[in-house]
Amino acid sequence: MSDIIIFPKLQGNLMKQIKAAMKRADYETAYDLFNDYEKHFELTEDEHLIKLDCLYQLESFLELREESSILLNQGHYAYSTIVPYFIESLLKLKQYKTVIELIEGLRSEDVDHKLIVSLMPFYDEANHQLNKRNDAHLKFIQTFKDNDYNKQLELIMELIESEDFRFQMSFVQLLEYNEIHPVISSMMIEYLLLSNFKGEVKFTKLNVDTRINVSNLNTMVHSSFMSEVVAEVKAYYENNSPNIVDVIVETMKLHNTVMHPIHFQTFFNSATLTVVDAYIAMFNRLFNIEDSAIDLSNTQFEDIIKAINLLENYNLIHE
Repeated sequence: MSDIIIFPKLQGNLMKQIKAAMKRADYETAYDLFNDYEKHFELTEDEHLIKLDCLYQLESFLELREESSILLNQGHYAYSTIVPYFIESLLKLKQYKTVIELIEGLRSEDVDHKLIVSLMPFYDEANHQLNKRNDAHLKFIQTFKDNDYNKQLELIMELIESEDFRFQMSFVQLLEYNEIHPVISSMMIEYLLLSNFKGEVKFTKLNVDTRINVSNLNTMVHSSFMSEVVAEVKAYYENNSPNIVDVIVETMKLHNTVMHPIHFQTFFNSATLTVVDAYIAMFNRLFNIEDSAIDLSNTQFEDIIKAINLLENYNLIHE
């Protein structure tokens, strides 16, 4: 049996309180009551609609998007009521391209004309905002080098998230003929890869002359450094000092971002196991951990640790 004792009238009382809170426009209270209610009971289809209205009134558009998406996938009877919630939540979350594509898809299907008419203002607004954003992206690219590290990084992330892949050759030109912060150049390469750019790019990074065929690369999170070095170092500390695993992995992810797409064996000029052991030796020294299994006399360690410190410096100095 459940440890929770359900009082006989709890369900009805909670829903009565929810409806009363909604009626007096006390949406925060209604939301909290919904959370209490759903700990014990399933919402009916009609009650789900009340919750969607509550989320809408609270402008909780991320949760509204998720809730409305689930209901649509479940085949909720109130399709024409839920779709506008879903579309408007996407619009508020600045997913303009998705809004346009979804409404265009609905227009091509046998969907109620009244529903399509109700969605067209969202379509027009999404189109307007997308054009504004695209114009802003264009102006920023034209003056890219005049902006600081944070603004450059913010723009590239926004381009990737919005799938605005118009600027392939702009980034190729910037990479090949300008001195770029290593993290920014990594994100430019990631942008080119995600945009399905076909071709070679040559640039200098971390004093390494690099020539790559973008389409042959793995994404940053699937780099050889992540799979061969970070995975081994993580496994070592999971067995020996699990309390520091998270900070070590996070640090190495940042190093991966600085180094990408240079292969770690090229950057460190060492074999995989030597790089793994050098990282372990460095972290052990940092956290005052002793392990006789790590050969601290390896003369390559100090050179590798110097290279690691270079990566770390670029995490701390962004300009």
